[in-house]
Amino acid sequence: MALEVQVYKDVRAYEAKVMFGMSWRQLGAAAVAVLVGGGAYAAAAFTLHANGASWSSATNMAMYLLFPILIPIAAWGWWRPKGLKPEQYIGYVINHYASRKVITYADEYRGMDAGRPADQRSRREQKQDKKKEKENLKER
Repeated sequence: MALEVQVYKDVRAYEAKVMFGMSWRQLGAAAVAVLVGGGAYAAAAFTLHANGASWSSATNMAMYLLFPILIPIAAWGWWRPKGLKPEQYIGYVINHYASRKVITYADEYRGMDAGRPADQRSRREQKQDKKKEKENLKER
């Protein structure tokens, strides 16, 4: 009989399972969801029942009101886009959409004088450019 050990590709991605097969983050999210969700459910159900709704319809409506409250909490605990924590991923997304999308490339053949016309460049610079072009073609 052979022993098997699970080895993670990236050790930083590992989260210890503390209780009930959940990590600390997931356990905290579940606790917050129970507290916030339970309070919001009770408040919504009692408010709707006090305003004339039957208990059946009040509890059903209260359940629908819970979804927008609990989805962000559950996402914080369990969602891992591209292996990142949600706050890291959202930071990268905001940075991506807030940054400029213009990419400029330097002329690899002419160096710093790329803007100057070829006839204004010295013969020495023109020879260096031709030499660089030949070297680049050989590399390819």
